[in-house]
Amino acid sequence: VLYNASTCALEIGNYHAAYECMSRFMASSLSSSEFFTRDPFSWRLLGESCIGIYSSRKNGQQSASNSGDGSSRRNQHDLNFNPIAKALDCFMACIAYCNKNNEQHQDHLESARVSLAYIWMELNNPAPVIRLADLVLGAPLKQVVSSNDND
Repeated sequence: VLYNASTCALEIGNYHAAYECMSRFMASSLSSSEFFTRDPFSWRLLGESCIGIYSSRKNGQQSASNSGDGSSRRNQHDLNFNPIAKALDCFMACIAYCNKNNEQHQDHLESARVSLAYIWMELNNPAPVIRLADLVLGAPLKQVVSSNDND
């Protein structure tokens, strides 16, 4: 339920709720199974939530506030203090898990690289952006052929 709630909250722009749901889900997964803590999509979604919070703050918008209903104080503190740094950690984890499963998670890998480029630009560090751009642009593009392309 938390996994799906996080995905839905991100889709409607409720970044705090998306972050809280996914971080709780991943914390509960640690006790039962480590599958989702090694899932690149979970880390990507968590990172995208952090970028959403950061962007909302940067643009002067208020996203939904933390509910204060017993969530992890460390995660809350990290997020309130510097969501862009937390996003950096999330996307680095996403890439690490993508690299362990080379072909299986290519879409998550490319998305994480693009998100990292955004983060590094926000942190005024363009050198990693150039390396990431080379990786993204040099990656083989999937060819999508639809029935309309054949006409």
